[in-house]
Amino acid sequence: MEYSFSNGDKIIHVSICFWDDWNGGRPLDNVYTLTKIVTEKKFIKMYFDGNEECVIEKPEGIELKDFNFENNFVKLYIKKAASVSWKFYYYGKPQSQETLSQTTYTPTFGNRVKVVQKGCFTRNEVISSANKNAVLALLQISDKK
Repeated sequence: MEYSFSNGDKIIHVSICFWDDWNGGRPLDNVYTLTKIVTEKKFIKMYFDGNEECVIEKPEGIELKDFNFENNFVKLYIKKAASVSWKFYYYGKPQSQETLSQTTYTPTFGNRVKVVQKGCFTRNEVISSANKNAVLALLQISDKK
């Protein structure tokens, strides 16, 4: 199923992390505008306005909660996933192969997640996944102006 947000009267801003690993800093340091979501039985794909994309394979335990009426925030939790892939471009630079990075998070054994980043940024490490959601997305819904 595909949901497009580019033609509606609402904008959905997203700050996202994977196993408590915030992309580029802390909650709300980096905010993306969601343009489309594609859902299938085995994956969720989220597309953002700067050609960034997130692919969540075999998501389990999906919940929307903690709605805040004052600022229209809601939290999306995905408890488990077989893997998560995040594709993004170096901020403030022209988009090209040289400024493209992709980070892949893959649960391994025990409470561990392997993080591999390739492209203009590189990273290869194992992080703890104990008591952490695979995905936490802070969504702010607002009217288009």
